[in-house]
Amino acid sequence: MMAWVYYESNKYDSAINMADSFVKNHPENELVPYALYLKAMSYYERIFDVERDTKMTLKAKEAFENLIYRFPNSEYSRESKLKIELARSNLAGSKCYRKILPKTKSFFCSNKRYQRVITEFETTDQTPEALLRLTECYLSLGH
Repeated sequence: MMAWVYYESNKYDSAINMADSFVKNHPENELVPYALYLKAMSYYERIFDVERDTKMTLKAKEAFENLIYRFPNSEYSRESKLKIELARSNLAGSKCYRKILPKTKSFFCSNKRYQRVITEFETTDQTPEALLRLTECYLSLGH
């Protein structure tokens, strides 16, 4: 499968295009779950740290979710679930990263951001950090 060749060569856009083409042209093929996995991994490999744009993180998460939705019992489901949790942790981290806001006295925005991390990403390792930062916001506001 050409998607694998591109993926192994770190040509992720080409891998995604080839995986999409394969799925479109061979929807009943037994390698469709693998093609979807390669597509998701091609997004996942381009996730950087929490300081950067989260577009690839969101795309990776959606691609893994699509794979699980379409093929819940595939050999890639377990790994996909793990990658989804890691992507969610990265998304939560990107919300917590903006620790600059309390320093600029924008406590209200920070407060809302940390509350969102706690409610939407409660199972990630970013929740304790968000709770700490939320407490700092409340203390700074005199609560």
